[in-house]
Amino acid sequence: MGNVDVKEFYDGVKFYGKNDLGNAWQLEKAKPILNAFTLDKQYADINEIIELYNIRNAINADIALKSWTQEQCQSYKETVDTFSPVIGKFFSQINDCSLNLSRII
Repeated sequence: MGNVDVKEFYDGVKFYGKNDLGNAWQLEKAKPILNAFTLDKQYADINEIIELYNIRNAINADIALKSWTQEQCQSYKETVDTFSPVIGKFFSQINDCSLNLSRII
């Protein structure tokens, strides 16, 4: 099997669409990320960026846990509105020099 990278088993937040039966489980995983999000954090892991993207898509699709209050839903919508610059900044820093293709192949 060779060298197994821990990221091979990464279980981040996913979003497959508004009608996916796993949305509640994914939102449970998203909740601590939403609550801890800060613009000051420096992201170095593409998996975390993809999680932010997936969380943003879920919240913008008006998916919420039944246990969330209207205030929480509004707060989370405001939080995910700040994700785009973080996502954009991360991807704008990817270039031929910053890619480690040996980990992909």
